[in-house]
Amino acid sequence: MYSTVMLFLFLLVVLLTGGIVYVFRNVWTQASPLRNHAINALLILFVLVYLGLALEVYFYRFAIIPEGFRVTLSSRRWFVLYGGPQNSMGFRDDEHPPDALAGRNILFAVGDSFTRGSGLPDYRDIYSHVLGRMLGDSWRVINISWGGWDTVDEYEALKAYPATPDVIVLQYYINDIVRAAEHHGLPTSPPFPRPPRLLGPLVNHSYFANKVFWSVRQARLKFADV
Repeated sequence: MYSTVMLFLFLLVVLLTGGIVYVFRNVWTQASPLRNHAINALLILFVLVYLGLALEVYFYRFAIIPEGFRVTLSSRRWFVLYGGPQNSMGFRDDEHPPDALAGRNILFAVGDSFTRGSGLPDYRDIYSHVLGRMLGDSWRVINISWGGWDTVDEYEALKAYPATPDVIVLQYYINDIVRAAEHHGLPTSPPFPRPPRLLGPLVNHSYFANKVFWSVRQARLKFADV
């Protein structure tokens, strides 16, 4: 859908450019200061439009950078492209059938997006897989993780997994305490701010505008903490 929209916009701009060139070469041909100003203004406008389209394509195709909370369009696209493969248990891991676990020590690597390998296109580069290669064939390292999980989610996933571990490696992040803090009425971090109403449609649908908006937001937060 997005690619279709971008192609439509590109073709529309090309047609408009061709139409305007035709007007100035065949219709509005008499030299005048107004004509010169119009040509200069339209040249600047179309340079900006084509630059904007080029930046949009770049941030859509190449600047695919994840962040743990999936706030940005870039992060959501990363999870669509690289969030798998998923095994039959729904995790970003190999299959672990019962016969592969028999006679081996079992280690559970449990956590959120860090353990799931956010930022790593190849799931075999996740630390749980690296650890499994280091431990050798006598061990089976199983990855049990999902982006945004907290300790309660991880505990429930541990109970539901059809195997008993010998060792559990729990990856903890500071926001894992949010649910417990809210349960006890303690203040937590405010939710992510939404774009202003007028900018919302642009920020929510343009990869370039989305990147600029959240980069500025992040810079302002860091500046406020100094």
